Parts: sequence; C-alpha cells; structure tokens
Amino acid sequence: MVKYRVELMLTVPPIAAFFAWYLYIGLEDDSPAQHPEKLYRKPLFLLCGFLLLVLITVLSLVDIPVLHKILESVFTD
Repeated sequence: MVKYRVELMLTVPPIAAFFAWYLYIGLEDDSPAQHPEKLYRKPLFLLCGFLLLVLITVLSLVDIPVLHKILESVFTD
C-alpha cells in the first residue's frame, strides 16, 4: 500500500474500527450479521460503511505531499 498509494495508509484505522464494530454486531443476540440481508436494521453502521467507501475513493484520487515527505525522510535515514 505504501509503495503505490501512501494516502491509503490513513484508511487502516477506520477499516479496523469498522471490522471491530461488525464483530460486535455479530456477537449480539439475533444479530443482523448472522443474516446480512437484515443489516438495514443498523442504519448508522451502513452510513459508516458508505463513508468509509467515500474516504477510500477520495484518498485514492488525492495526493497529500506531506505524507510523501514524511515517508521519504523516514526511509532515507
């Protein structure tokens, strides 16, 4: 990920949090995660998933020069 698109590193914590939340939902009694077609019962979860998709898309298209400089300084020392 760092080699091709440094900006995508910023998506790792939100993706991990999203998966942790899905695990939490999966451990509930009568969980929608056990029947994914019922995930509409968790609109906040779906909204966060959509926002995560938007974040990944935006970071795939936008360059953040500061990240490149930070990584360049770290790997050249």
